[in-house]
Amino acid sequence: MRLHSDLPALEYERAGAEWTLDLGGAPVTRLEYQLELVHADGGSEWVLDPGNPLRAPGAFGDKSVLLLEGYATAGEPGAGLVLSDEALGMGGGAELWEAEIRRLRATFLAALGASDEEVTAELRRALAVARHQRARAFEERTRETLTERSLSHGGAV
Repeated sequence: MRLHSDLPALEYERAGAEWTLDLGGAPVTRLEYQLELVHADGGSEWVLDPGNPLRAPGAFGDKSVLLLEGYATAGEPGAGLVLSDEALGMGGGAELWEAEIRRLRATFLAALGASDEEVTAELRRALAVARHQRARAFEERTRETLTERSLSHGGAV
């Protein structure tokens, strides 16, 4: 089984009854992909991920979607935090997404019970990066997250 996306082709490994894939801390917050199933007779077919209900339409058909933010909603903020930290340490293309990765990192920290000060500091770092990069969409998302936190904490953030 192979993953086909904008990342280099990656091979799944079988671990008992499950297939696993190491994305190697790919610096992405959203990944659209299909799976290529290779059959014993040498034939292959491209399918959507049956274990992932998220889909994105495209000119060449639907693709499955993996969202970094989804780790928080899936109740796996620890995994999201690890992936965020890996993405921040990669440099290269991840720098373009730094503000959004930091905003999501703050969300994971909050879900894991980090102090308000630590979460707010990470959001302020995200805001500073967005402003420095003149990334208005990321700046606005970070401001919205700060506002939501402030309202949920009685204006104390």
